[in-house]
Amino acid sequence: MSQKLQLPSETLQELLDLHRASEKEATEVFMKSSFKDIDQLFQKELAAEEILQEYLKSKESVTDAILQTDQTLSEKEKLIEVEHVKAESVQAAAKMLEEMQIRNQQVMEEKEKSHQEHVKQLSEKMERERAQLPEEQERTLALKLQEQSRLLQEGFPEKNR
Repeated sequence: MSQKLQLPSETLQELLDLHRASEKEATEVFMKSSFKDIDQLFQKELAAEEILQEYLKSKESVTDAILQTDQTLSEKEKLIEVEHVKAESVQAAAKMLEEMQIRNQQVMEEKEKSHQEHVKQLSEKMERERAQLPEEQERTLALKLQEQSRLLQEGFPEKNR
């Protein structure tokens, strides 16, 4: 069918006349193709189109099922990824906690070692001072005795005079 109408048309009657003519031509083409279809090519084409449409419709449910399955898998993969990230986070936190405990243990051991060293040094100092105490007491006593002796010697000659 060829283009016979230039839109917009001048009048409504012109449009109606062209519509009737186009409809008549379409009916003639249909009648010519379907009733004089000796080799049944037109019918085979119609049947093939119908079968194709039915096939595509039947595959829509399969397509929908595949899409649904894909979405479900995607959601499950996301959940698995989230769980994987959570597990990694828990492992990292546990490792960090373990490292902190090891560091704290090392610090405590160093403090204990330092404390033991200070106790040892203080004990040694006290022992030295205790060992030196009698010597210092003897020196002090000797100095006092010398002083007393000097005073006595100085004091006696004056009293004797």
